[in-house]
Amino acid sequence: MDEELGLHEVRWVTHEELLAKILCGGLVVSLLLTIIGAILSVIELRAGGLSAAGFVALPFSFKFLIIAVSLLVFFILLAFTAFLWRKGYKLVLKYVFGVKEEAPAAPPVE
Repeated sequence: MDEELGLHEVRWVTHEELLAKILCGGLVVSLLLTIIGAILSVIELRAGGLSAAGFVALPFSFKFLIIAVSLLVFFILLAFTAFLWRKGYKLVLKYVFGVKEEAPAAPPVE
């Protein structure tokens, strides 16, 4: 009956788990910002500078291509960082704090 109502057991987060989440969150954010900064630096060096006026002067198809590729790179990075968050959190818990994540409890057999 509890599963039908969406009720689940409450599990408290330990100190180690909280620190692991903070470490992984910082790693994910810094990695994402570093990659985005590197991409912008390469674009700026190749183009000789970025400006809104230069972007507006481009043909529509090229503007569309730049925006589409930027969105594609952003969502690929987002998926990568989500994967890194999931796996990295467990690795930090295991190797830094020596805590193994508990396996989810099996549902009761009726």
